[in-house]
Amino acid sequence: MRTALSIFVLAALLLVPAERATAQFLDLSSWSELTLDLTGGQSAGNWVLSNSNQTVTQTVNADPSFYHNNTSLSNYQMDGSWRVITGADDDFMGFVFGFQDASHFYLMDWKQNTQDAGPDYGLAQEGFTIRKISAPSVASLTLRDFWNSTGATNSTILATNYGSTLGWQDNVLYDFHLEFNSGLFSLEVKQGATSLWSQTVNDNSYTSGEFGFYNFSQQQVEYSGFQQRIIPEPSTVLLFACGLAGFAWSRRRKS
Repeated sequence: MRTALSIFVLAALLLVPAERATAQFLDLSSWSELTLDLTGGQSAGNWVLSNSNQTVTQTVNADPSFYHNNTSLSNYQMDGSWRVITGADDDFMGFVFGFQDASHFYLMDWKQNTQDAGPDYGLAQEGFTIRKISAPSVASLTLRDFWNSTGATNSTILATNYGSTLGWQDNVLYDFHLEFNSGLFSLEVKQGATSLWSQTVNDNSYTSGEFGFYNFSQQQVEYSGFQQRIIPEPSTVLLFACGLAGFAWSRRRKS
């Protein structure tokens, strides 16, 4: 009996990687553009689809600009590649996740070079930052919330790699991996086989939300080949395993 139960439980657990393996490249045509007009001097983001809607490029120097999936997710993995396809400028590119609305979300950004842009912006350090944006309204957001490396009124810094002198490089393709679970998320950025940054954050402010692409004051940022995998919750797998075990027990008694 124990052998039969072990076999059925193992079969249930093996269904998890099987489901992950079915991920397909995402069609980005149903995603939505969003730009936060914080300066009044830059245009809205211009997100251009290509490659059968599997690639999107934000082409202009814009205020904080997002391209998000319109679907709230709680337990998932996201993988894809992105790069800056110009030698112009040195500002931010990255991702948004746990997106509730335009004033509540997690943000990972990557700055090419350190830059002090004055009191309205603050000091942006070269490297990676994970921020939590939480504001009473969109009107409360400021440039410092997205630029300043030590946070601001509506921006809390959750993780950084400052001091590593690791800004992104022009025309270099990077791979991005995110695993998002309720109360815990981890991400990794790689260049080929080399891991550039890997970080895990415990925070339960946003336990679900939309995923999207992000850049700020940086043109010609290209995102391509993204795949999404839903991660079954452990309770779901356990219930399924118990159901299979019960079926095995019932069959054994009848025989």
